[in-house]
Amino acid sequence: WYSDGVAVQIFAFRDLVVFKNNLYASDSQGKLWKTVDGINWEEISITGLPENSELSNLIATKDEIYAITLDQSVYYSSDTINWNKLNEKYLDYIYNVNIEIAEFNNHIYISSYSANTNGSKQRVWKVSKNKTSKKIFEKTGGNFYKIFGGSKSLYITGYKEIPDRLFIYKSSDGNAFKKRYTRKNVIIKEMVEIGDKVLFLISGNRRQYLWRLERV
Repeated sequence: WYSDGVAVQIFAFRDLVVFKNNLYASDSQGKLWKTVDGINWEEISITGLPENSELSNLIATKDEIYAITLDQSVYYSSDTINWNKLNEKYLDYIYNVNIEIAEFNNHIYISSYSANTNGSKQRVWKVSKNKTSKKIFEKTGGNFYKIFGGSKSLYITGYKEIPDRLFIYKSSDGNAFKKRYTRKNVIIKEMVEIGDKVLFLISGNRRQYLWRLERV
């Protein structure tokens, strides 16, 4: 790693994504940056986003880039300059709200977790080309922490306190999910593919913060 030749100082990276042969970075001040070589960065003049809204969970398809704003709304752009909001209401409870985005087979999937005093809901939507969202998965109780898009499958991971279980749901077609794996006392943090293997980075035993890679 080195910093020689960096043209600008980007304040606190939020996320990175490759889109149309350029690398894009969002920062904690609500700015979006672009680079071709990883050294010289250009700030993008963006329109259509809330003022000073940090962009997180940057995800790209072949034609569009998607991001989540601080108010947990989902926006998309085909040129990284002009942004539009997806109109679907992905959260309808009031506590512990969380939204994540994943790409699988050049489609965008949105996973939401929301809760109130009566319980929680975890749902997954598939976004169509005309920007309508179809709900393809819903469960009550527990927490879904991550959604991952791989080259061959789409994964949802979560955790349920009673019983104390991690669970992984897998979809090979992007429409129907099957439960593939359960285990006690662990939480999945990240996923990576190496060849034909899928590896999950797991936090084991919440008090000891033990990390390990687990193959599924």
